[in-house]
Amino acid sequence: MRRWLSSFHMANVAVVLAAIGMLATAANAQSMRFVGTFTLPCEASWAGAVLPAGDYKMTLPSVSKDSFIRIDAARGNASVYIPQWSTGDKSGDKDMIVLTVTGDRCVVRALNLADLDMEITYKPISKEELASLQSGKSGRVLALVAVKH
Repeated sequence: MRRWLSSFHMANVAVVLAAIGMLATAANAQSMRFVGTFTLPCEASWAGAVLPAGDYKMTLPSVSKDSFIRIDAARGNASVYIPQWSTGDKSGDKDMIVLTVTGDRCVVRALNLADLDMEITYKPISKEELASLQSGKSGRVLALVAVKH
C-alpha cells in the first residue's frame, strides 16, 4: 500500500510540474510583443550592426526603452541585438522596415510597428538625401514588410 501511495504521489507531482511548465511557456509566448520575419535584399547597416543580405527573424520582447530587438539569421545561429525606443506614432498600417538602398548596400532608417502603434527611427533621412533619392541619383527608399507570426 505504501508503495502505491508513493507512486501515486510522484505521478501527481509530475502532473503539477508539467502544468507549471506549460503555463510558463504560455506566459513567455504572450509576453512577446512582436515576432516577425523579413528578408534583406542587400547588406544592411542597422544601428551600428551590419547584417548580410538574407532572411531574418525579429523578436521584440517588450516596448520598454531599455529593451532590445533580437534579430536572428534564418540560416545559422547568428544573432544581433538592436536598441529600440519609440520615437513616434506608426507611419502606416503595416509592420515594415524602411531603408535606403545605394548600390549593393542598405541603411535601415526606421522600423514601423503598426500593430504596436509605434515607429522607431534609427537614421533620419535629411532633406538633401531625400531630394537626391527622389531624383533617383543616389539610390532609392525601400519598405520591407515584416510578416508577423
